[in-house]
Order: sequence, then C-alpha cells, then structure tokens
Amino acid sequence: MRVKVIGQPDRLNVADNEVWELKTYRYSCNRDRQLVAGQFQAMFYCWLTGLNDYQVHLYNAVSRRMEEKIEGHFNLRVLRKQIDWAIELQNLALIRSRAAMAALQAAQVA
Repeated sequence: MRVKVIGQPDRLNVADNEVWELKTYRYSCNRDRQLVAGQFQAMFYCWLTGLNDYQVHLYNAVSRRMEEKIEGHFNLRVLRKQIDWAIELQNLALIRSRAAMAALQAAQVA
C-alpha cells in the first residue's frame, strides 16, 4: 500500500521537543472529531520528525478564541492502532463504493 502525506505540522517547537497542531471548529458537534484528527496528525508528525511530545490547540471559529490545549506524548503502539483503524475504514469505504457501483450498473442493465 502506498501512502501520500499531504500537509505539515502547524508548528515544530524543537527546543521543547514538541509538535503543535491547530484544529479549527465551528460547532460543538465537530469539536471531538477535530480533537481526534488533531491528535492523530500530531502523533504522526512526532513519528516523522522524531519529536516526543505534542500539543493540539482547538480554536473555536464562532467565538474567535482558543478553547483548549491538549498535550500528549508520542506512543508508537497507539499510532499503529490508529493507522490500522484508518486503513480498515478506507477498505470499508472502498467495498461500499464498489458495491454501490455494481448495483448502479445492474440497475442500468435492467
């Protein structure tokens, strides 16, 4: 499987051995999703850069203020689990899209 990394960390704080990731959200229902994505991205960037710690900063675009800062430490075991989970989701999406395409083709033939 080939992987293409697009993007970069929002900030590398080499002096403190940290990766900083900023995630913006508008609605509280998206906050948790952005936090999970930010932690995954920050941990992935830790792995790429060799830095040990990360911070995820959550910015609320509606109130126009920084709402929260979550700090964490790189953990290879957790990163591997997250990558496996992402690959599984990707495969499920691929299976669904193939099934939908087959159903569409079958409907067109009928």
